[in-house]
Amino acid sequence: MEPVRITLRLPADVHEKLSESAEATNRSMNAEIVHRLKQSLGMDEVAEIAGMAERMGSKADAITNTMGKLYSIMHGLEVTLKELEVERDFHLQQQANHETLAANKHQKQSKQDD
Repeated sequence: MEPVRITLRLPADVHEKLSESAEATNRSMNAEIVHRLKQSLGMDEVAEIAGMAERMGSKADAITNTMGKLYSIMHGLEVTLKELEVERDFHLQQQANHETLAANKHQKQSKQDD
């Protein structure tokens, strides 16, 4: 929207307060007056709510993206855990077989010694 130039007369105390406020918020005097007028007319709220909705939408997208990455990591960890369990079971079975063979060998040796 094209700005409209106006001439405005302000009481000195109002000018001073606006000037202090503009300096405190790092705005020009014009930007401070426009901000306050929009605020008093409820126009800033609409823009602020729209901005918040936009920021929330992008944050929601980022959260969804992060959740997808976390799901992929969790799935990878589950697969790795299952692989480790299979490997552990294999080694336990090998150890049990080795112990059985050793016991059988010891038993045969004992029978032969008798």
